[in-house]
Amino acid sequence: MKILVVGRYFGPGRGSEPGFTWNWATSWALHHQVWVIAHPQFRKGVEEELMRTPWANLRIVWVDLPSRVDRWGFTKIGKGVHYLIWQEMAFRRARELHATIGFDLVHHVSCGTISAPPRLWRLGVPFLWGPIGGGQTSPKSFRRYFRGERAGEILRSARVRLLPFYPPLRKAARHSVILATNRETIHILEEAGASVVYPLLDGALPNEYIPAEPVVRKARADTVFIWAGWHEPRKCLPLAIEALAQTHPDIRLRIAGVAHGCKRDELERLAALLGVTDRVEFLGVLTWHEMQQQLHEADGFLFTSIRDSFGTVVLEAMAHALPVIALDHQGIASHVPDGAAIKVPVTDPGKTAAAIAASMRLLSSSPELRSQIGRAGWEFARQQVWERRMARVELLIGPHLLSPPI
Repeated sequence: MKILVVGRYFGPGRGSEPGFTWNWATSWALHHQVWVIAHPQFRKGVEEELMRTPWANLRIVWVDLPSRVDRWGFTKIGKGVHYLIWQEMAFRRARELHATIGFDLVHHVSCGTISAPPRLWRLGVPFLWGPIGGGQTSPKSFRRYFRGERAGEILRSARVRLLPFYPPLRKAARHSVILATNRETIHILEEAGASVVYPLLDGALPNEYIPAEPVVRKARADTVFIWAGWHEPRKCLPLAIEALAQTHPDIRLRIAGVAHGCKRDELERLAALLGVTDRVEFLGVLTWHEMQQQLHEADGFLFTSIRDSFGTVVLEAMAHALPVIALDHQGIASHVPDGAAIKVPVTDPGKTAAAIAASMRLLSSSPELRSQIGRAGWEFARQQVWERRMARVELLIGPHLLSPPI
C-alpha cells in the first residue's frame, strides 16, 4: 500500500509524540511505501538516523511555518494556535501529494488528541486517526495539585464535556477509523457520532527491548521505588511524596525527570515538611540508558498521573519486570489487566495517598509478591511490541480499506 503518515512531532530515539510518529512510520515502512508529513523540529536527528540506517520505503516531507508563527509552538500560550495552523498547512500539502501519488491509506498520529480533529478525511481515502486520547479529565478532588494552573484545568474539563457537540470533531469522527487510548475518549467519540472506534494503547516497545526472561532482583535491606516523568501538575508527583511519608524508613523514592509547572524547590519543600528528605532522591533528566539502569535497579514503580492517556514509561517498567503501583483510571484502567499492577482506587487525595502507601508497604514486605506482579507485568509488556501492534492494526482496519466510513 501507499500510506501517508501525518504527525507534527517526528523524531527517532525520543519518547511521547515524536517517538510515536517515528515508530508508526517505520513500522508501516517494513511492508508498505510510506510518506511522512512532519514539522522539521527534529529534522537533524531524523536525517542523521536515516544516514545510519536508510529506509527505502520511507520518504519525509517537511512542512514548516513562517518564523514569526513557528516560534509560538515553543511557548505554552501559543502552542495550540501553532498546531492548528501547522495542521491546516499539512492538510494542504497532503492534498497536493495525494493528487500525484494516490494514497491507499492516510494515518494521522500526532498530536494524539480529540481536541484538534484533522481534516485529512476529506482526501476521500480510508483515514486512520490515532491512537488518540484527550477525553480524560482530572478528578475534581485532586485539582488542588494544579495550584496556579487550577483555573485552566477547570476550563479544560468544561471544554472536554462540550467536545461531542464540536462540528469539526463530529465530522472527523463520522469519517474516520479511530484508535482510542481510554474509555473516556471512546465515550466522547461515540457521543460525537463515531461508528468505528477501537481501543488501543498509543505506545509500544521494540521487540528487542523485552528481556527473554523477567529480571530477577537481589534481596536488600531497603526497598526503592522510582517515579519518572515531567514534574507537571497532571502527573501529580506530590501524591507520591505524600504516600512515601506514610511508609516506614527503609522505603525510598527516586524521582527521574525535570520540573515543569510544579517546581523542584516546591517538591523539596514538601519532602522536608513531611520529613522524608533523606528518603527522596531527585535524579534529574536521565539519558535513555541511565533510565534503563534505574528501572533495572529499582524494586517498584509509581505512576500517579491524574490525567493521562496511558504512559509508555509504565510499559518500560513492566518490561523490566518491575511491579507497578498506579491509579485505577483512564488508560491504566482501560488496558492493564488485573494482576499485572496494583491499581489504586481514585477517591480523594487522602484516601488515595494512603492506599498507595499501603501498596508500597505490601510490596516492601513481600519479595514474592514483587516477583509475581513483576512477572505478570512482563507478560503484558511482551504483548505490547510494535510487531504485534501493527499486526493488530492491519487486522482491524482491513475491512475498512474496502469500505471506509462515510
